[in-house]
Amino acid sequence: PSSVGLHDGWIKYVVTWDGHTRKNYLEGRCVGTDTANNKQHGVPGGSPLVLGGLLREFGGEKHLAFYGWISEVKLHNRAKGEKEIDDGSGSGGGGSGGRSGSGGGAAAEEEALSPAECDMELKNSIWNAGKPVGGPESYEANPWRFDSNDRFVTERDGCNGRFQLRADSTAPGGVVLRMDWEAGQDGNYAEFARQSPGASPEWVSRGNSTYGFMNSWNIKRRGGSSGDNGGGGGGGGGGGQRIDQLWPG
Repeated sequence: PSSVGLHDGWIKYVVTWDGHTRKNYLEGRCVGTDTANNKQHGVPGGSPLVLGGLLREFGGEKHLAFYGWISEVKLHNRAKGEKEIDDGSGSGGGGSGGRSGSGGGAAAEEEALSPAECDMELKNSIWNAGKPVGGPESYEANPWRFDSNDRFVTERDGCNGRFQLRADSTAPGGVVLRMDWEAGQDGNYAEFARQSPGASPEWVSRGNSTYGFMNSWNIKRRGGSSGDNGGGGGGGGGGGQRIDQLWPG
């Protein structure tokens, strides 16, 4: 709604649709609702779902685009209730949900991500590995890619292998990434612990890699925070996201 005004910076925007009423939330606050009233709110089978723009198939411009970045997109298979809508700060939108850490070395249940969430994040983002130094161990020198077939490529040298994710309460974010190299690097591996949501770098070495130098490496989303301080790294920043998964609940 025009009464809400413009925003500068990252915001959390949520839309729910229960088959009758559409609700719009900004930072956990409902700012507008409407009903179908014989208008089409659903997406017919085979039709494109456009996020961040308006697709027109008739006359004038075919695309009206959103100006800015969109990151961390999720599609759920049900309409969430108002108390379940998080305002982005972990408060649960005034309800009882949301993420709120309880401290300690192990990941609190509310802070823990799921392997499925991390899998989608890895495959739909652009990554660099290394540490905050110059030269061949810098982040900029080591672009890494995680593909949809559960394989990874360290793009500087073309080495590759398979990766898997597992839930692990000793990781701040509740998930561990295991990478096993193949071909000429067969037998080598590394593990990285997902940090709490919002941290940059997102993945920190567990110090058990067969590559000694990699025990001080981290993995972070390209376009995120330039420092390794565990603070709130920037959002996607590096391009759009492919959406190929419905999130349960």
